[in-house]
Amino acid sequence: MQQTSKLPSQAASDRAVVNHTGYFGAVFCSRKQFPSVDESQIANTMEPSTSRDQRNEVAEPIVDDGWATPPPDFVPSIPEFTADAGIQLPYDNFSPADFASLFFTRDFWTLLVEETNRMADQFDEARPQLGNRSIFHGWQPVDIPEMRKFIGIILLSGLVHKSQMRSFWTSDPLTSTPAFSALMKRDRFEQIMKFFHFNNNKNEPPHTANERDRLYKIRPLLEQLSNSFQKAFTPEKEICIDESLMLYKGGVIFRQYMPLKRARFGIKMFCLTDKNGYLHSFSVYTGKQDPLYNVDSLVPQDAVNLSLTAKTTLALMGPFLDKGYHLYIDNSYTSVALIEYLHQWKTLVTGTARCDRVPKALKNLPVAKGQTAILCKGPLLAQKFPDKKMVYMMTTGHTARTMPRARRGGTEQALPVSIDSYNKHMGGVDRLDQLIEPYDCTRKTVKWYRKLAVHLIQLTVLNAWNLHRYSGGKLAVIGFLRQVVGNLVFHQGNFIAEPSMNENLLRLTGRHFIEQIPATAKERPQKRCRVCSKKGVRRDVRYHCPDCPSKKRALSAALLQSITHLGMLLGIKLHVARICCVHRSSFDVLLFSNSIFNVKFLK
Repeated sequence: MQQTSKLPSQAASDRAVVNHTGYFGAVFCSRKQFPSVDESQIANTMEPSTSRDQRNEVAEPIVDDGWATPPPDFVPSIPEFTADAGIQLPYDNFSPADFASLFFTRDFWTLLVEETNRMADQFDEARPQLGNRSIFHGWQPVDIPEMRKFIGIILLSGLVHKSQMRSFWTSDPLTSTPAFSALMKRDRFEQIMKFFHFNNNKNEPPHTANERDRLYKIRPLLEQLSNSFQKAFTPEKEICIDESLMLYKGGVIFRQYMPLKRARFGIKMFCLTDKNGYLHSFSVYTGKQDPLYNVDSLVPQDAVNLSLTAKTTLALMGPFLDKGYHLYIDNSYTSVALIEYLHQWKTLVTGTARCDRVPKALKNLPVAKGQTAILCKGPLLAQKFPDKKMVYMMTTGHTARTMPRARRGGTEQALPVSIDSYNKHMGGVDRLDQLIEPYDCTRKTVKWYRKLAVHLIQLTVLNAWNLHRYSGGKLAVIGFLRQVVGNLVFHQGNFIAEPSMNENLLRLTGRHFIEQIPATAKERPQKRCRVCSKKGVRRDVRYHCPDCPSKKRALSAALLQSITHLGMLLGIKLHVARICCVHRSSFDVLLFSNSIFNVKFLK
């Protein structure tokens, strides 16, 4: 039979067939053989259910390699969903920081600290003679509280966008962000970033070795995050697999070019998510010629003859087989062999298909605008629907019925329910990319593994936010991210804070109430006003903040009177609160004598 001509967009997508390799977060623990579909039992007695006129034109049923027109009462066999979906760990009264700690565990921080310090020691051994102006003089080992602060600063840089990382420490009054310099010195931040590492370089195989792992630099972090993602949450019945691309234009052998993605160039990941964007499993694509790639060891024995894309899908789907899940995939993965195999494992599949992967009889069926041509093969339903371009669908989880779809001009169009369900549940990975883009804190760097690590840490925060929403929380991403960052940089949890923390930082971490200076030998003790002193004016005052640890901060009567007068005008009580780079809706900013005070409204 002569092949029908393809549209330009279809031809381009056919050329974009991608081989999938890389790290897989899921492995199989059992192997199982299933018999092939008995095609002799397929009913070939009905014409395609497209339109009444077309059914009258068809004299005989269409049969092509086991494909036939479905009976009018075609209903797919839906397996029972047996997975225990939801959050798998206790989460009662959890704050955003508590949800983040489900992934940022003690093992996570220990890995970062140990490997960063080891990298600094190896750097010192290889370069005993440093330049006089090197920032690496006086390196001190990093500990867990400082590493938490370091990661918090990285995430905070996604909330406050600047063109260069050094710009966050600028003293220019127009663009300064004093919280960064109060949290950590710029040179110290650059020291830690220089040695930010995730594996021991001394154990890395040479580049010429045949068995070299291309993801060796970041392998421990990948495995730890993948395990924590799967342990914390089990998705609902509908899940999807799609590709995500992290922008990277440096020289790495597995860099990919994907013209339909916004980044176009970068490191590709295969992601399994639910419709809300919770990342459950992921795989980093390391290139077709990766010597360590052996996908056959990750799939059951009876699946080794499937295509590479089909085996990639099975590797990600490992924990969900035989549990009644419904998988949504795009045309890069959809094939008859994969769908039939997953159906044997009690897994439903719905996906768009390329025109060269659907039966030829379906491609040759005439179909008018707003109608649907249908063929079936056992439990598999193949559909052809003309939209802006011809859409091919394959599904084992839907019937052939249609539903009305509103169109421009007040008209309606009959839309197959499989397409409507696909549109609802297929966007999980795209939603993940959309949520991370406004707060992206990755920076241009030569070391690809550092940028990928920061990207994965951001995905981890988004997973924590998804758990927060699943538990009934109402915070948006930005509000959740602010609280997580605040916990990382200010509150050390069970960790002991640095005793040498400077006072500028301490002023950011507390609520400061002004009180009269307590009586001493003097009847009316006074102190110098800190605000007036900065202006070069000497003024003694009777009020101070008793919580400031080193130098009690006194406020002049004029400044106190201004704040009190504002409260009387508004009919509220006020107290001077912490200056915090993390915005809170209940805080207003007042400007008095070139000093900024956050004022909180009290009942």
